[in-house]
Amino acid sequence: MDKRETSGDMSGSNENGKPVVRAGMTVQSLFSSVRMDPLELRVLLEHAIGFTRVKLITHSDHELTEEQARAVSGVLSRRLAGEPVAYIVGFREFYDKLRGLPFTVTPDVLIPRPETELLVDLALERLPDCGRLADLGTGSGAIAVSVAAIRPDAEIWATDVSEKALG
Repeated sequence: MDKRETSGDMSGSNENGKPVVRAGMTVQSLFSSVRMDPLELRVLLEHAIGFTRVKLITHSDHELTEEQARAVSGVLSRRLAGEPVAYIVGFREFYDKLRGLPFTVTPDVLIPRPETELLVDLALERLPDCGRLADLGTGSGAIAVSVAAIRPDAEIWATDVSEKALG
């Protein structure tokens, strides 16, 4: 798990490095003008304008409203400043074998990483039938919840010293 993600490199920025997003711009024009990992941009646009992935594709000619342009500019500015996408959108999907369960993340928890899925796999391999597992420092709960989803027979305990992480 990690708190860091790489920052996006965005063209279409003004001299202050802030992204230039205006009402009337289309979704497609954002994908053309913003130099950022396409997956990150898609996730940020879904969050900022409330479109699903399918709607972003099928409505690529959608023109942003003033409110949408402000929202997109805000999330792009936060990302440009180095804030991880997961903190901006408030969640991160984890564990592909469960089709990526969404876990709430805030700066109070580490962002679940794909490499952490190995811990889930190892726990599942070693956990006996009706076994017990303790996830100390659980943070978002990604490990404990993923194991519990696959092994409902197991007794899972998850705890953290941070009340904010558990909140």
